[in-house]
Amino acid sequence: MSTVFSRIIAGELPGQFVHRDDLVVAFLSIQPLSEGHTLVVPRLESFDFRLAREASQEELAVVANRLRDAM
Repeated sequence: MSTVFSRIIAGELPGQFVHRDDLVVAFLSIQPLSEGHTLVVPRLESFDFRLAREASQEELAVVANRLRDAM
């Protein structure tokens, strides 16, 4: 089953990307709670964050922190 996130990553739905690498993408929310509201998600789809690959979890944190520090 394809999620909205995987469809944005695949280019099937529009997204304004602020980061892309082999493991993680980050794009602006279409319903932002504040200016610059960014979603940081793994490329590899997982139904439970706790079961996501450790490398993806680490990369998510690194990217999220880098984007936060850039603001």
